[in-house]
Amino acid sequence: MHYITQADSDHIPLIQKLANRIWPVAYRDILKPEHISNMLERIYSEENLEAEMRSGHRFYIIYAEDVPSGYA
Repeated sequence: MHYITQADSDHIPLIQKLANRIWPVAYRDILKPEHISNMLERIYSEENLEAEMRSGHRFYIIYAEDVPSGYA
């Protein structure tokens, strides 16, 4: 089954895991590895994600065959 669910603060570790898996592949042709690492550390830190969620930013987890496969 494929579906999308809205994430909450309990999903932060999953969002971080997905970002760490997706970013190096998605941005490898336009960003240096050290820039990708820096962006992941800043944008996807627990503190930053919590602050974004508190300010109204919504995250969604995408599931393919019941496996978390992406986020928006």
